[in-house]
Amino acid sequence: MPHTELDLVLVNGESVNFWYRVEDGDRISVYPPFEAMDISPLVRLRPQPLRELRFVADAQLGRLAAYLRVAGFDPVYRRDYQDEELASISANFTRDE
Repeated sequence: MPHTELDLVLVNGESVNFWYRVEDGDRISVYPPFEAMDISPLVRLRPQPLRELRFVADAQLGRLAAYLRVAGFDPVYRRDYQDEELASISANFTRDE
């Protein structure tokens, strides 16, 4: 995984930054950006999350919208969205509806 895609590095269960020198026997775990879980108490490689994840879905993705809600997200969902509306909402991050 490229270092630019990492959000957290653990060595032997302890959070470290890129300056840590790996030693023989170290157990290393790397994680991508966390979007739904606050890991701010840990040493992070980034000062804040890259982005706020948002989802917009039309009638074909109703079940996915439901799963996203169960996972803690709040997708914009409506059965009658037209393609142009979906593109506009996605580009502008609006939550008008």
